[in-house]
Amino acid sequence: MSPRRVVVLVPDVFFASRIDATARALGVTLRATGMTGALEACRAEPPDLVIVDLHAKGGPLDAVRALKSDPATRAIAIVGFYAHVDQPLREAALAAGVDRVMPRSAFSTKLAEILAGRYTAEVPQHRHRVHPSREPMSEPTAETRHADPERVRMSCPGCGRNDTVSWPAGQPTYHWKCFNCGKTFDLSRTRAH
Repeated sequence: MSPRRVVVLVPDVFFASRIDATARALGVTLRATGMTGALEACRAEPPDLVIVDLHAKGGPLDAVRALKSDPATRAIAIVGFYAHVDQPLREAALAAGVDRVMPRSAFSTKLAEILAGRYTAEVPQHRHRVHPSREPMSEPTAETRHADPERVRMSCPGCGRNDTVSWPAGQPTYHWKCFNCGKTFDLSRTRAH
């Protein structure tokens, strides 16, 4: 099995070196790039994960939008971290397509699990509804949220993990990669919008 590949968009040298040290200990291959080179780096060699410092200069949300709008990269899981007091940035990151938005302190605590692909935190109940069953479903399903029609809730048919993803506007299908088990699926909307 090949090692996990992670693209890191973190210009803070101290924090990037911490991510690098943890990745080396886990045998994870890292590739650091700037915000403007993220799309090209992910197209050339698609990673399992992209990590983004949401406070970085250079347009981290623009980089996320570019990754999520490109058919070749939209299924790549993106984890972004931010200062816990900046809730507007958190909401903007979710709207841009970041799959997991975490306070920097939580990101630091869960770094090894995130890099290894084992981080499966539940989505808070007040933010998203969570499917009551953790059992795998027979086929991928998607259900729109009433408050934000471009964010959809789904359960992975491979491992049963629940997730909320940004569905590309106007797209009837979505190529999705589970952040937990690593399997990929082609999803289609199950309800008219």
